[in-house]
Amino acid sequence: MAPIILENQGKGTMRGILIDEGVPVCRIELGDYIIESNDMESGRPGIAGGLIIQTGPQEFICAGRGLNVLFIPKDKTMSIAVEAVDEGTFENGKWVYKRRLNGDETHSSTRFGTGLMLPSSKVSIQKIKLYRYK
Repeated sequence: MAPIILENQGKGTMRGILIDEGVPVCRIELGDYIIESNDMESGRPGIAGGLIIQTGPQEFICAGRGLNVLFIPKDKTMSIAVEAVDEGTFENGKWVYKRRLNGDETHSSTRFGTGLMLPSSKVSIQKIKLYRYK
């Protein structure tokens, strides 16, 4: 991840997230979105965290562990949905796709929110692409 971190350093396109007992919810802004994160294992003491990098107007790379990551459009007249969430890794500075996640592995519903889930069992890198509609 070092090359993409260095590429985005100082551009305002990258934010870190840390969730612990003192901070159960983290809200940050990136581009046209408010991003709200909480611990996937809510109710259990522990630490969850990660890094979110905006790579395009509707694209983000999220790396971390134990997080629910929900995207909320700043423009309240718009709705958003998940186009795709891919899990992968970086090799020699290039994104390498491993697998596409399906609906029960993401937050792709209007009831529970739109976003992704970084499992608590391992560090994960996921790329999410959103789309907007009215």
